[in-house]
This record gives sequence, structure tokens and C-alpha cells, in this order.
Amino acid sequence: LNLLNSTLGAGILGVPNTFVNTGIILSIIILLIMAVLSTIATDLLLVLGKETNARSLGEMAEKVLGRPGSLTLTILNLIFSLTALVAYLVLAGDMIASFFELANIDLSPLGWHALMVLVYALCIPIALTIPRNVAFLRYFSTITVFCIFFFCIAMLYKFIDNHGVSKTIKMVNCDLSLFSSLSVYALTFSFPSVIFAVVQTYEDNLKKRKNVVLVALLFCIFFIVFPGIFGYLIFGADTDPNILKNFEAKDVLIIICRIVFLVIVTCAYPMVAQNHESMWSTLIFKDGSPSTLITWKRAIVLVLTNIFPLIVAMFLPSVKPALSIGGALGGCLVDFVFPSVLYLKLHRGEEPLYHWKNALLIIFAVFGIVAAVISTYQ
Repeated sequence: LNLLNSTLGAGILGVPNTFVNTGIILSIIILLIMAVLSTIATDLLLVLGKETNARSLGEMAEKVLGRPGSLTLTILNLIFSLTALVAYLVLAGDMIASFFELANIDLSPLGWHALMVLVYALCIPIALTIPRNVAFLRYFSTITVFCIFFFCIAMLYKFIDNHGVSKTIKMVNCDLSLFSSLSVYALTFSFPSVIFAVVQTYEDNLKKRKNVVLVALLFCIFFIVFPGIFGYLIFGADTDPNILKNFEAKDVLIIICRIVFLVIVTCAYPMVAQNHESMWSTLIFKDGSPSTLITWKRAIVLVLTNIFPLIVAMFLPSVKPALSIGGALGGCLVDFVFPSVLYLKLHRGEEPLYHWKNALLIIFAVFGIVAAVISTYQ
């Protein structure tokens, strides 16, 4: 549940819009490929974590690649998790603004919108990052998964109620825009980036942890594909990066969905913030476990974790840039390149580079680099 809560939330509302880039069939194929690659990378990291006894991705990179490798990974992971945190706050701002719209109060002017995001962020999601022990979030994770299931049912109902399919949909569309879709999927299936922060509260059994990743991934695929297809079928080429913004403000079912997603992104923020805290803690204090830091050090980590996503979210009008850039630059590199490089470095000399396992790892890393460069360009 914590894994689902850490990866779903922001991305699921942007998935229908990715179908505009590549069409229904190609989008599903790319989505499934990214899911499989994410599982492989996550399992690699779980194995490496067992072998190195590392408590975080940054600590593992420090042990295997030294300070330069650790610094590079930390910066990339900071960018990756930063954009996810920004996306959560921007989406929450969209939901809250729609509630005020029901009372004919316009929060679209920049100043009022920024103030609204500031007040909301400080009072709820940022406040939830303060406790050292976040095990209580598992209860919110359960609520989140049921909320996402409700959203899937709502999208199915809206599709049936729409009495037709948009004439602008495409089954297949293959051009460079597929890398924009790929970047969003990299952000959505971000298991490698969050795995260490999440499994800290789970028993130290490699087989069970791999099983948990697999089960969470299967649920993740369902929760992404299901509303993605129906949202795109309804609105076609006009599908918004936040699918809920396509519906009328006074639509009762969509109002409930907006409330649901306000809960989702609010609960997901502190979960992803754990990974962000770990990166800052590793970068500044060379300690990948921020929950054990003394008070003044932890206070610095918390400020750095929250101040940058808050400032960006206050003045970012759309969630799409955060989703796309985070998935492209952070997701592809962190999720695919580093697990391969870490494994090759730690097991260097055991087998020649042309061994099939090493060859596949090299291909995996090259794919991540190429995907990151093209997706960032897009």
C-alpha cells in the first residue's frame, strides 16, 4: 500500500493525456514495457541493498561508486523527487481552486493562487513530513488505494454516460512524442527511486520484498491503464494533463473525485518526501537515514525538502512540466541507469563484460540514457 501511495497520485491524472501522444495501442505497449523495466530495476536494487547493507540509494551509491557517483545520483534523485512533490502540490491546488469556483470565487490570479497553495501546503502535507516515524501513513495508504479504485469506477461511469467515443482518438501514433509518454510512465512506475524509503518499515526478507514489489506493480498497472483509456476515449485530443479539469466544475461525481484526489496527493506527498529527505541527508550529512538525525540537522533537512517544491508549485500553472521533466531527467536515469551501473560495478570481474547478464545490464543503462536525453529534449 505504501509503494502504491508513493508512485500513484500525480501521474495517474496525467496518463490519459499521454494517450494523445501515442494512441491507445502504442501507449499501452510502452506502459507495460516501462512497468517490466521498473520491476527489473527494483529487484536489482533490492539485491544490491542486501549485498551492501545500505539503507538508502544514496548510501549504496557511496559504497559502490564513491563520492562522485553518490553525488551524481543524489542530485538526479533530488530532481526526480522534487518534481513529484511539485506535481502533488500543483494538483492539490487545482482541486482546491475548483472548490472555490463552486462559490464563484476565482483563484486563478497568480497572487491568490500562490497564497492558496502556500496555506494548504504548510497546514497539511508539509506538516505530515515532520514526524520521525511515518508508519502511521500506512493507514492513509489504505485509504488512498480505495480512493483510486473509486476514481477508476467513476471514469468507467463517465465513459458509459458519455454515450460515445471522441472522434479525435487514435489507435497508434508513432513519432518522437512517444518519449513524452515514456517520461510520464517513468515517473508513475518510480519503484526504484522510492523502494528503500518505503521498505524500511517492512521485514528484511528479500523474497518477500520482491513479491511485494510485483503485487504492487500489478495493481499499479490496473489503476493506470483503466482510467487512462476511458479518459482518452471520452475527450480524445482535448484530454487535459489533469483529466479532472476536462469536466464541469459542478459535476457532482467529479467533485467527489476531486475530494478523493486531494486526499491522495496529500497522503502521497509525505511518502515521497521521505526519499527526498534521504537524499538531502546523504548529500549534507552523509547519513541516508534522516529520521535518526539530531533535531537541528533534521530541521535543516526538512526545510530543504519542502521549501523548493513549495516555491515552484506556488507559481507553476500546470502539472505537465513537472511530470514530464521529472520523469525524463530524473526517472529514466535514476530508475534505469543507476541500478545497472551499480550492479556492474559491484560485481566487476566476476564475469566478462560480454557475458549475457552484463550485456543486458549495459543495454539497460544505454536505454535509460538515450530515453532521458530525448525525453528531456521533447
